[in-house]
Amino acid sequence: MKALFSTLVLCFTIPTLAEIKVTQVRGKVLYNKEPVSKGMILKESGQILTAKQSLCRLSLTNSNSQVIVGPKSAYMIDEIEKDKGPSTATLLKGTLRYFSSPGTKGKPANIKTKQASMGIRGTDFLLVATALLGETEIVLFEGNVEMTNLSKPSDKLDVKGGQWGGLGGRFGATFQPAISLPKNVLNVFDNKLKK
Repeated sequence: MKALFSTLVLCFTIPTLAEIKVTQVRGKVLYNKEPVSKGMILKESGQILTAKQSLCRLSLTNSNSQVIVGPKSAYMIDEIEKDKGPSTATLLKGTLRYFSSPGTKGKPANIKTKQASMGIRGTDFLLVATALLGETEIVLFEGNVEMTNLSKPSDKLDVKGGQWGGLGGRFGATFQPAISLPKNVLNVFDNKLKK
């Protein structure tokens, strides 16, 4: 009986590993050069590549967040922390939609591009990385994201719901003030990768 009780206590005290579950696949999607299928669990660092007219939806089970990797994108999961999921990820090119529930607990996730780093929690946004032009754009639907210029870490931009921010290429080497977008423009961006 004592052995059974000890085993039960042990089972309930060992933390579960973070899971990144693939909940939707459309078209051709690869993870570490292997085909991705719905229901697949990603437990190690790696790169997701999506082809034209393809996408991959990921559920980050321990943080109650979701990521949609859009068509013709490269998304690198740099680090997966036990119990937390991806703590650092990089959008190398393409589009990404990230959304989580307000009040999400724990350390904020960090998504990077070649130009900027974004600390995120309890938010909904569309991120675009244009590798050819060296640009990063963000459209925030809800919440708040602090962007940091990776070339000049003292250069930061606080982007709030309903705003756009950009860096690099046509947008300049440093952040300009965030731009508030009218509802009709937000709706166009919202439809790019629908929740």
